[in-house]
Amino acid sequence: MSKDFYEILGIPRSASADDIKKAYRKLAQELHPDKNPDNPEAEEKFKEVGEAYSVLSDADKRRMYDRTGATGRMPPPHFRQQGGMHWNVQYGAQFMAPHIEHSMKISFEESFNGVETEISFNRRDPCDTCSGVGYGSDADVEICPMCNGTGRAHKRIVMMNLVTECPHCNGMGSRIKNPCRDCRGDGSVLRNHQLKVTVPPGVPPGKLLRVTDAGHWMKNAPNRGEVYIQLNVERHPILNFDVWPNLDCTIPVTLKQALCGAKIQVLTPHGMAELKVPAGIKNGTILKMKSKGMPIIGTNGAYGDLYVEIVVDVPRLNETSKKIFEEMNEDGMEYSEVKTYLDLLDGLAGKKSEKGE
Repeated sequence: MSKDFYEILGIPRSASADDIKKAYRKLAQELHPDKNPDNPEAEEKFKEVGEAYSVLSDADKRRMYDRTGATGRMPPPHFRQQGGMHWNVQYGAQFMAPHIEHSMKISFEESFNGVETEISFNRRDPCDTCSGVGYGSDADVEICPMCNGTGRAHKRIVMMNLVTECPHCNGMGSRIKNPCRDCRGDGSVLRNHQLKVTVPPGVPPGKLLRVTDAGHWMKNAPNRGEVYIQLNVERHPILNFDVWPNLDCTIPVTLKQALCGAKIQVLTPHGMAELKVPAGIKNGTILKMKSKGMPIIGTNGAYGDLYVEIVVDVPRLNETSKKIFEEMNEDGMEYSEVKTYLDLLDGLAGKKSEKGE
């Protein structure tokens, strides 16, 4: 077997139920995460002690463990025919600690560079008063009067005999008659918890970050639940990231820059970068700046692209400038869009004349 639960609790195989409980409570108090905040080894041992106790404290699970070395968990639901129309349905107790969902907002710069931060949330931790068992002493626990300690409930439907977990003790065979005053028998209490989170560079908005074994603690569950952190990235005033990891932005240029061409400075997440605007560029043209976008997760330093839409800013002319344009000779200038439009008008006019309109 991979783990010796008796060795983990420091007890012999002949230990009584009371010996098992005393050993568990002593170790649980010594190894409790609140008493060892900076000791991951103690936290790991605390989990092992809890797992060992959940098996050895249950008579049925302990017998199975002693016989086969298995952890004592019951197999998945199965059906066994016992002659005629009698079926026996057995369900193992399945424990799953609930997960925690948390939303976290980071800046655009933090999403580009990555960030180490800390989040705060409430989670269920083992009760200090009862060390997570839900009661103070053996006298506070009694054999379930409904199932007489078997943990099973029988219900006959027509010719079928249905055997399920006892609903009064949840299949445990015993129940707490005098629960702990602080956790009321649940074994856990709600506390505020601080968790350090590392966000790697380039994690896209809406991504769920998963932190294992950091969620709620539940009595009899083998591990804590998980924490799922939904990442929200603050909008940038210039750079848009609707098509992650590519970015896009709109850059205005002057009329002279659009006509004669120019080299302009563009803001990128990598810093300012030079972009060549070709002469005669049309309004709304999109230019690509390769590898000037966000980091691409899972690659060796690759980045998305930045797409720049050029908008020609037509100026308001004063009288002097207006006169220059009015006197400007346009004979040598080519206006492709204007020519296309005029040709279209001529074509429409020709069709009308053919119809005699």
